[in-house]
Amino acid sequence: MLVSICSGLSALSAFGVNIAISRLFGGELFGFYSYIVSFTALTSVISCFGFNQFILLRLPKIDLAEKGHWLSNVTRTFYITLAITSVIIVFYLSYIGFSFYLSIFIVLINTAVSISLIRISILISEGDAVFANAIEKLIRSIFFLLSLILFYSTIGSDLSYYLLCIVLLTSYVFVSFFSNKKINKNSKIYKVSIGGVVEKKDLHVTIKLFSILLIVTLITNVDVIILERISDMKTVAYYSSAQKVSMLSSIVLLSVNNVVFPILVKSTGNRVPIINNLATLIGFVSSLMFLLIVFYFGDLILGLFGEDYKHYNNLALLITFGYFLSSIFGQTLTMMKIKEEFLPLFIYLIIGLTIKLGFIYFYYENLGLEAIAYSTILCVLTWNFLCFLHLNKKYKLNTTIFSSLVRCTK
Repeated sequence: MLVSICSGLSALSAFGVNIAISRLFGGELFGFYSYIVSFTALTSVISCFGFNQFILLRLPKIDLAEKGHWLSNVTRTFYITLAITSVIIVFYLSYIGFSFYLSIFIVLINTAVSISLIRISILISEGDAVFANAIEKLIRSIFFLLSLILFYSTIGSDLSYYLLCIVLLTSYVFVSFFSNKKINKNSKIYKVSIGGVVEKKDLHVTIKLFSILLIVTLITNVDVIILERISDMKTVAYYSSAQKVSMLSSIVLLSVNNVVFPILVKSTGNRVPIINNLATLIGFVSSLMFLLIVFYFGDLILGLFGEDYKHYNNLALLITFGYFLSSIFGQTLTMMKIKEEFLPLFIYLIIGLTIKLGFIYFYYENLGLEAIAYSTILCVLTWNFLCFLHLNKKYKLNTTIFSSLVRCTK
């Protein structure tokens, strides 16, 4: 319960950060911030190379005597992939027009985000999920928000891209002291002073996890990344505001997943369908309630970003509807990972992403931002339905809300 509360409060504080940037510093800076968040969300997945998910999956099952050597190998390999990714980021950002110094700042932010993901995985795996969510997400967001307000009271609305990057980076550095202290206090085995790199058999699993996470992250963040290339930062800001409002509907879903995934990893037998059933019901009810909230009060919520954002209520409603459709299918993604159906899941996600990108390519010129929202709905429907068919055929597992409702009536 505490984990869910921390996750929910973290999402709300992050939403407050978006409103503060838009209100205090204008749409262009908000668009840039949205781009940085989406871009580093993608690059941090590449940097982590699935090791954060691998830690969640394997660390709870490893004997205490083995953990030190195993985790040292994982973290050392992570730093290698992080270094390679950092070089690629600098070249890419410089190629598309970012200055060298701004590219370096973005690399530093990516480094901070990536290390934070690894720390969170270690803490959650060792039973410190509340601490991980409270420090790495909630406290960091609050610190970032207070820093923005302090800057505004000092220098006004004239906050440059560079200063925004510095403030964001500082928030990660601030919370790292607490997380590192907690990890080292739990056990000295997490120090990366010994060990080599990940073993070949572990690397195979990591690559599978990485492939899935990369596609999922692309599906979530590719909209903003594409918009930055084909439009301006103001347009990115308009779309991001609708997306951020819609993502509030996923607060409960994310909170449930943070609790459910570690439990399902350790569960066997009859507990799996029971836990899955409960998670599906909670996710569906919360998504339905928020869909109704956006339908009736979406313009008021968007108005928090500024008056001109109210015109994008239909866009927010479409994106929220996509999240609602996902909740109907339940824990398809989680169950596919638990069953280690990595290759089929990867194929289904690729199909969904291809449909999404194709729809944007052919219809953006006519439909504008709504084309991106429609593409998301089609993508969500596609990969969820394919995963549902796979789980139902191979394991006789029905993850949908309809199955959960039937079980509740028995």
